[in-house]
Amino acid sequence: MRHNTLSVSAISTFAIAALIPLCFQATKPLYAQGEASEPAQVSEAGANPAAAGGDGQAVSGPAAQASGQGETPGAGKSPASPAAGEPVARQAANPEAAKPAGTASSQPEAGGAPTDAKPGDAAVGADAKPADAAGAAADAKPGDAAAAEAKPADTQGPASGPDATAPSEASSAPAKPGTPDAVDALQAAAEELYSKGKYPEANDKCREWTEAAVKEYGQDSPKTALALVRHVRALMKAGYFPEAEASARQLLEGLEKTAGAEQATVLLAEDILGYAVMYQDRDEEAFDYFTKLLAARKGFLRADDRETLIAERARIQAKREADKDDASDVGEYRAILARMEEELGPKDPETLETRLQLATALYEDSIPVSETYDYKEVNSLVDEVLKARIELFGPVHPDVSEAMALAGFVRQIKGELPKAAETLGRVAEIEGQTLGQDHPWSVNTYLSLAWIETQRGDRDAVKANYQRALDSRLRFYGGESEKSCEARVMLAAALAELFSDYDGAAEQLQAALAWREAHLGAEHKETLAALTELAGVHQRKGDLAESFELFDRVLKIRMRTLGADHPDTIQTGGKLAFNQFLAGNLQSAKSHYESLVASSERALGADHPQTLSSRVSLAMVLNGLGENAEASRLLESSLDGLSRILGAEHADTLAVKGYLVKVYFDSGDKDKALRIAAETLAARERVLGDGHPDTAAIRSQLASIYMDRGDYSSALPLLEKVAEFQTRHLGADNPATFATKSDLAKALKSVGERKAAKAIYISLVRDSERVFGKSHPNTIRFRNELALVF
Repeated sequence: MRHNTLSVSAISTFAIAALIPLCFQATKPLYAQGEASEPAQVSEAGANPAAAGGDGQAVSGPAAQASGQGETPGAGKSPASPAAGEPVARQAANPEAAKPAGTASSQPEAGGAPTDAKPGDAAVGADAKPADAAGAAADAKPGDAAAAEAKPADTQGPASGPDATAPSEASSAPAKPGTPDAVDALQAAAEELYSKGKYPEANDKCREWTEAAVKEYGQDSPKTALALVRHVRALMKAGYFPEAEASARQLLEGLEKTAGAEQATVLLAEDILGYAVMYQDRDEEAFDYFTKLLAARKGFLRADDRETLIAERARIQAKREADKDDASDVGEYRAILARMEEELGPKDPETLETRLQLATALYEDSIPVSETYDYKEVNSLVDEVLKARIELFGPVHPDVSEAMALAGFVRQIKGELPKAAETLGRVAEIEGQTLGQDHPWSVNTYLSLAWIETQRGDRDAVKANYQRALDSRLRFYGGESEKSCEARVMLAAALAELFSDYDGAAEQLQAALAWREAHLGAEHKETLAALTELAGVHQRKGDLAESFELFDRVLKIRMRTLGADHPDTIQTGGKLAFNQFLAGNLQSAKSHYESLVASSERALGADHPQTLSSRVSLAMVLNGLGENAEASRLLESSLDGLSRILGAEHADTLAVKGYLVKVYFDSGDKDKALRIAAETLAARERVLGDGHPDTAAIRSQLASIYMDRGDYSSALPLLEKVAEFQTRHLGADNPATFATKSDLAKALKSVGERKAAKAIYISLVRDSERVFGKSHPNTIRFRNELALVF
């Protein structure tokens, strides 16, 4: 959502006594309007704790068990796209943007954020300095010259544009408290803070200004009313959306009772109210509100009046956020942008906001075809907005970081993860300096960074950002809020998936679950999301009976409330089937997955990513039952579908190739298994990077094939890399690390490196005795293998 652009110079008197106390309570608003999500796992290996977004669209499955590192291929779902009206940097992009909505996912109910940027590799990193603000704008790329390297400076002046009221010149002599000059000084200070985007500080200063105005001029003075309107606006920008909504409603009620109230004041209060509702995710309500508001403005203003255009654009925003199935949105944005450019000028703040919203709409609509979309127009629009905003506001301003964030999202969706992380890191830096680290928009940036670091495999950064988000929300909203519950669920996913900290994850989930059951109800979708996550934690911990009971409870509720063919019901059925697979009940798992495939084909279509994911999971169950001919047929057809929909080198497509390697190997076609494994490793190194968990998984598979063929010299360098990766990411005491080191020692021994093999076996015996005990089968096996080296 963007700034309100009205400038109020004088306001008629009206009663404000009831409103002033509301504006003064500015510290910890509580509201439960967001949607929490169930985190997801990434393809074969690695975690995908995602950001907010309600129930996901994918199913769990045993496919990733082929390599022992995860669940079904294609985790996650489409990114949590920026909220209508909300700056694109504000919504946690959690989100896995490289997939269409509903993309296959092991434990979905998560979200993703996107990224990349061509036009000039635009999103962070060049050399422009703050002082170049106006001149640099001509050359700055999104987050590049204009913002990345631009350091905070005191050189930036107040924002220009209708929304930014220039501060008054301060008197050289200090104003005496309780005088008109003191009130004017507070006004100047508040306006200056607001113009610099320091909204929390501006909110505090506006409160002081209003209090001083009441004492100096009385409650019904136009000067007091001016302070009050500014305070309501600052409340919203500081992140106190419920308070801003309540204050705006009372403000409008007061204006309705006031004869001759300033029209500008009414328009500003109407905008604040509509946007405050939109910020709280009440999308249908916001759409209805702006529809009525637009009709009213057309009744007494010109069609191309600034306020009519603002209301028209807000209606488009709300329509998109409310998921109205209307393909005309982009065309409407283009039309209103042309009118704003003509009426307001190409560099007016509202024109720039419309240009950025058009870029966001194009970006969001590109997600299903992200592999083939070139993003040239998106990047061009972002470049223009970023340059102009730096001219207007300086390099350190929330409006600048908003445009920079979209450039980061584009980079992420295109797979340029280091650049995406750098861009959003700069966004977080700017927001921290202007909005504060606890502001809702700052927190959403932490969540976006956590999602990107999940894809990069940096588990420490993931945990740090999710913990940071939770701490901020606890400070801002308090522990008894849905937003804090949402952050707990996401942190729990990271703890369970990346650190195997099941007790810590369960503690966070129990806290979220207790609040949701008490405040939302036992059958609310967010309560069920937390319950599903808790079941997943028990499943990972090995408490399969407990996880089955919880999954079954969720499935029965969803069957009754949503029906058998609803995507969330299908997803829960997949999780239950996977639980049966893990428990060794393969015939039961097969029956569940066959039913799941039929439901998904009926409800979503044969080529829907979730249907393909269900087929892959069924194939891996069949592999476990030894029915490899049917398993390979299902995998090959799924591979063909994913290649067409997502591209031949998409992570989900490559995941299915990894599963094919196992099925081919188990069926005796070891030459084909070797060829596919080598191709998949090369693709993953190229697309995901050498240190990605999925790359390590296929490298381990290829090494096992070489070991089976007796080609130890080819297996050796692969095993060394896998052992190093597992030690770093899973820990030296993880069973998978032990197994890889054992294979590495065997390969070293076989190529004549007996001294190196001996050293590894000695460490294995010592560590296995410490972790498992002297009588454990692994310890005995390592001790016997050590004896054979001598």
